Amino acid sequence: MDEYDKRIAFELMNNSRQTLRELSPKVGLTAPSIKKRIDKLIEVGFIKKYIVALGYKYIDATSATVIVRTDGSVKPDRFIQKFQDNRAVFLILPMVSGELLLRVMYTSTNDLSNLTELISNFDGVKSVHVHVTDVYESRCSLTDFTIVQLKILSQLVLDPRMPTHEIAARSKLSVKSVEQNLDTLVREEMVFFGIKWNRIGKGSSIVTAPIKYDSKKATPESIVQWFTIHYPIEFWSYRASLYEPLIFVSLGVNDIFKLEELTRALQNQDWVESVSIMVSYSSVNPDMPPMTMLIDLLTNHGLWPPSDRRL
Repeated sequence: MDEYDKRIAFELMNNSRQTLRELSPKVGLTAPSIKKRIDKLIEVGFIKKYIVALGYKYIDATSATVIVRTDGSVKPDRFIQKFQDNRAVFLILPMVSGELLLRVMYTSTNDLSNLTELISNFDGVKSVHVHVTDVYESRCSLTDFTIVQLKILSQLVLDPRMPTHEIAARSKLSVKSVEQNLDTLVREEMVFFGIKWNRIGKGSSIVTAPIKYDSKKATPESIVQWFTIHYPIEFWSYRASLYEPLIFVSLGVNDIFKLEELTRALQNQDWVESVSIMVSYSSVNPDMPPMTMLIDLLTNHGLWPPSDRRL
C-alpha cells in the first residue's frame, strides 16, 4: 500500500459517499486513477464494505481495547465463532503469539463484566486485560431524526453509496428532498459514512504495538506525531488508555525488515518504558454498535427492513 492508497482509504473512512471528482484534489490523482485504486482495494479485500452508522453524539457508550492472553491452545476460529455476534465486539484480531486483541464498545459496566466473564471462561484463556480508551456521552436525542430522514437511511443501510435518484425512487420522495436531507444528515454529523476495512487484505500484516510510556517525557499526541514523521505509510491509528500511560498503536507492515526496524526504533526512544509487538494474521470486523443502533432505530419506526426489500 502506498501513500495514495492510504489517502484514498482515509478519505473513504471519513466519508465514503464522496464522489471521485471530490476525492481527486484531496488525493492528488485523477478520478479514473482513483477508481482503479478503489477497485483494486475492493478486489484484494482491503475494503470489505461501505457503511453508514449513527453519529457518536447520539451514543452513550464506552470503548475499550481488550487483550486476551491464552495458553496457546485456543483455536481462533472457535473463539471468533463464539464472540463475533456479541453486540459489544466490533474487531477481533488473532495474533501470531496466540493472544487475541478485541475492540469493544459497551453501554454499561454490566455489559463489560458479562463479556469479560464469558471470555475468561473460554477454554485456554489465561487472563483478560481491559483498557478503557474512549467515553461517548450523548448530546442529542434520537427524536432529532425525521421520518423522511429515516426513510432515506433505511435505503442507505442497504447501500451507503446508493445514488440520490435511486433513493428517491425507492422511498417515494423527490430527488431534491433526498439531497437536502442527506446534506443535513452529514453536515450536522447525525450519521457518518465510512468503510469496513482489513489491511491484511492488501498484503500487509496488522501490527498492534501496546506502548507503556513515561508520561513526563511523552503524551499520546507526541507519540502519534513521532509515528507520523518516522512511519507515515505504516502508521494508521491509535487508542490511548484513559487511566494509565499506555497507548495502542495500529500499523500496517508489509515485510519483516520493516518490523525489525520499527521494534529497534521504539526500544531506543527514552519515552518508551516497555513495548510489545503484536502481529495479527487475520481480522474479523463485526458491525460496530453505531451501525446496529441505527438498525434498531429504523426497526422501532417500522422501517427495517425496507418495504421494497420485504416484498
